[in-house]
Amino acid sequence: MKWTWLALVIFTAVPTAAVQAHAQTPLAPKAVADSFFAANRTERWASAAAYLDMDAFARLLRERVNVARMTRAQPPMSVETLMAQDSTMPRAVAEWQVERMRRYGATRPFDDFSQDFIGITSLRALEALTPAEGAVRWLEAQDPNATWRRAIAKLKCAQASADSLRTFSLFTRSVLAAVEVNDSTAYALTTIDVFGNAMGGDDSPPPDLVLMRRKVGAWRVVPSLWLMRGMNMGFGRPQCAPGNEH
Repeated sequence: MKWTWLALVIFTAVPTAAVQAHAQTPLAPKAVADSFFAANRTERWASAAAYLDMDAFARLLRERVNVARMTRAQPPMSVETLMAQDSTMPRAVAEWQVERMRRYGATRPFDDFSQDFIGITSLRALEALTPAEGAVRWLEAQDPNATWRRAIAKLKCAQASADSLRTFSLFTRSVLAAVEVNDSTAYALTTIDVFGNAMGGDDSPPPDLVLMRRKVGAWRVVPSLWLMRGMNMGFGRPQCAPGNEH
């Protein structure tokens, strides 16, 4: 009876250990990249942020805060200051440039950082962001589909209802492949589809490379200014169809 009990313990313990070892196997770079873009596609920003290299994102956040502080400390641009920077600039041109800067500033408050971090409209709020919270807000602000929906909603086009905007999806990023350069660096090759249809021929932009790093045994996506939109795709401003403005 004693040997029977011992044999049973050994028999059940071996597969359990094997399952645990399998569960702890880190995902390959392509699987991580697929999961990251899939989470963004379904707007699960917190889930997507879990795949980011948070050390790299913390540096990105610190740099943005430092730039905001330095910009805030600078006095508003004046005609005299602008002409001093370029002695060949006529006063009329300098006045036009300064007025253009003023008009731009009026459309976007100085402390509005919502284009970088959704919902952050003051320097104090920006400074208070933790990397974990900042990553979620940054992903939502950078996502091209969410950005277009906000831009369209701001136009208040007659044909753009709240329900239609909720399901509006123009861009889809897909991971073609991934390659490990060494034990700590990998690249994912991504492409972008428009309206769910892959563009082909001369209109198709070249694929983008997404940098990945291995951190604590797991592959993570390195954040960059072009991570969400790609380096090779330009976006214009949406416009209401003629006769459909509110």
